[in-house]
Amino acid sequence: MKLEELKSKYPDLYNQVIAEAEQAERERVIALNEFAKSPGAAGIVAQAIKDGRTVAEVAVEVLNALMTRFQNQSETPT
Repeated sequence: MKLEELKSKYPDLYNQVIAEAEQAERERVIALNEFAKSPGAAGIVAQAIKDGRTVAEVAVEVLNALMTRFQNQSETPT
């Protein structure tokens, strides 16, 4: 069944699926934006939103970036 057929034959189901997808996308973006508060993570989050990456994928990338940043800071002599 194609999308247009679903929409015409089962409009209530179609609308429910669209509404749930929209809500899931809003929740994904809100969760990703929480990571943007971490130092250096804003660029990672902005690209992840565009790319459609999951919160879990971004969490790993942000954590790795923070670990690298911390290691670089601890290696810098003061």
